Amino acid sequence: MTHSPANLDELLPAWEAAYEPGNVSDYLIGYANSEAAAKGAAVAWVASQSDKDPAALEWVEAPGGRHYDEEYELNEFVDGTVFGTGVVVRHRRVDDALCGLCGVPKSSHHHPWTSTADVIANDPRTAAEGAGA
Repeated sequence: MTHSPANLDELLPAWEAAYEPGNVSDYLIGYANSEAAAKGAAVAWVASQSDKDPAALEWVEAPGGRHYDEEYELNEFVDGTVFGTGVVVRHRRVDDALCGLCGVPKSSHHHPWTSTADVIANDPRTAAEGAGA
């Protein structure tokens, strides 16, 4: 039997960097295996997209929200004034009881792109029945 990943936690690194300008769609900069790598990718992306001085950029902790347990915003400090860049780095909350895609209890639903066969194959009760338990 082929294993089908049950959620994002099995497919993607938990750290992500994104550009969220607020007035248009968010832009995923990338995923990373560590906070430092995600922040490095985000700063490199800002430098490639603007003329901002990397020395004037600083990470500020932000509230994580429902799907993230850690979140940081990249701000620019110029002459004592703080400007938001719209760039965030965050760590996706990893909780076996919650769906990695939407944050609700896994047992309460499935997503349209998750086939019933996948749900049955990944259910421990079905696996035990198939093994003759």
